[in-house]
Amino acid sequence: RCEYGDFVVLGGYPSAGKTALSLQLAWTQAKDKRVGYFSLETHPDKIMDRTVTAVCGVDFGRIKEHTLQDADWKEIECRSSAMVGRKLEIIQAGGLSVVDIQALALAGRYDIIYIDYLQLIPGDKRRSRTEEVAGISIGLHQMSQTTGITVVALSQLSRPEQGRDGVKAPTLASLRESGQIEQDADVVMLLYKEEDTPNSRRVLHIAKNKEGEQGKI
Repeated sequence: RCEYGDFVVLGGYPSAGKTALSLQLAWTQAKDKRVGYFSLETHPDKIMDRTVTAVCGVDFGRIKEHTLQDADWKEIECRSSAMVGRKLEIIQAGGLSVVDIQALALAGRYDIIYIDYLQLIPGDKRRSRTEEVAGISIGLHQMSQTTGITVVALSQLSRPEQGRDGVKAPTLASLRESGQIEQDADVVMLLYKEEDTPNSRRVLHIAKNKEGEQGKI
């Protein structure tokens, strides 16, 4: 169970679906909470396209290729009412530091913010990469505590290990470039493919939860 002021980390390998899952969570929460989605990797227009895909069930490929069909437009029209009034704002955050993100989060009066993703936030370049990422993690943890805003940071995982039965499931030790992330987070969720195939089901592993249960979905 998450509470306001928690620091939550959603980790996953590339193409595991971190952004898609985080957008679905943000969209659901934005029904009655103010949510800011800080994207350091993807342009806000593309993030909005993904949101339309999730809400309306329209094929993302047809949106990207500008080949929406009549049935797609009708589906968007039918579900457009669900998109009105959502308190979700997408912020282009490339180059923003932790201090910058905190200032914008307070100005936007957000209850929850998402950051896609942690390793792209610029830190102290005078330090080693491990120390730089550790400083970013500490900064996000302090932000959540001092402001009361729930901070959900997406995180890359280290390269997956190969086991006897294929790719091993990630663990807390898989959080990329710093063990400090594991220490700071109130909740750590790890998203990965059940099998090493493109259309595999995803597993969401609640690997750390200070105030509740752990397990897999």
